[in-house]
Amino acid sequence: MTGASGERPATFEESPATFEELMAELEETTARLASGDLGIEAAADLYERAERLHALASARLEQVRARVAGMSGTDPGSPTD
Repeated sequence: MTGASGERPATFEESPATFEELMAELEETTARLASGDLGIEAAADLYERAERLHALASARLEQVRARVAGMSGTDPGSPTD
């Protein structure tokens, strides 16, 4: 699908969505999957979308952890006291 200018509309994968926006979309997607009201093809498509959203949210979270670690001078993977 293309917009009026002939360009594809931006998706979450292509936009600078926040962690919170990604999580909200992931929650909505999983709720639709859990409803059981989908055909097998639609469910498979939504499952793939949920996987992409999860990966993007995880990456955003890791970016924030690294930023915080840089500010505090700690290793983001190390346990805290």
